[in-house]
Amino acid sequence: MLKIYGTQNSRSMRPIWTAEEMGLEYELEMMPFPPRVFLKKYLEINMLGTVPYLIDGDIKMTESVAMAQYLVEKYGPTDLRVMPEEKDYPAYLNWLFHADATLTFPQTVVLRYKYQEPGVADAAVDGYSRWFVSRL
Repeated sequence: MLKIYGTQNSRSMRPIWTAEEMGLEYELEMMPFPPRVFLKKYLEINMLGTVPYLIDGDIKMTESVAMAQYLVEKYGPTDLRVMPEEKDYPAYLNWLFHADATLTFPQTVVLRYKYQEPGVADAAVDGYSRWFVSRL
């Protein structure tokens, strides 16, 4: 049975949404954010303390985009999977990696200093917000 550990307003949405769209059975454990601070026992399950975290038998995954791709490839067929012979396949791959590699860094800085440590780096929040939008 698939198990997804997640929190609200996080990248957990990606594998949860994928599993829902595919009609997969899975167990969902929603936790407070960040779980490594507010749910210390979670570190025994995922030593990184990050979300989402997916367990599928012996498979353990920490990357949300990889989880979505894994689910469509392992549990398909599904229209969610873009195949290599499809014209849009290169754009699909580019978007998968762009979502985390390009957008995550400025987004993380903004979220940290706007919500977790407000007032500490207000100029960084403004600057990285602009950078995120330009990358988007």
